[in-house]
Amino acid sequence: MKRLLISVTILLSSLFSAIPAFAMPEVESCLNQLVQTKIPEMEGANAELLMSITHEGSQYHWLNLARGRGALGHAEIVIKTNEQAGCDIALYSIPGPLATKEEYDEVLGKTVNEKFIQAFKQKRQQM
Repeated sequence: MKRLLISVTILLSSLFSAIPAFAMPEVESCLNQLVQTKIPEMEGANAELLMSITHEGSQYHWLNLARGRGALGHAEIVIKTNEQAGCDIALYSIPGPLATKEEYDEVLGKTVNEKFIQAFKQKRQQM
């Protein structure tokens, strides 16, 4: 009975977690830190890791965040992590007019954006 209670408690706590567990714990930890410090409006959002790339020793992770239904509860975020425990927002965008490639190049850097474009194309071809 005690094991069942513990199992149910773990299951329920995972269902109500603000950010679901990723295969990459450093991404989850970074995102939780950023939600607490820089984007509190996304507290309680579900996160979906879409793609990760590496550039010059840093990892960039493209995520979709969603809080409920409707455009106002959604955002795209690219977080940048590195081995020195660095964690920062490289891109944060709420839905609106579609950004151009040039705008993404300006915010992320042309090389990083190109790597994401290629990675997404490869992923789409594999589907």
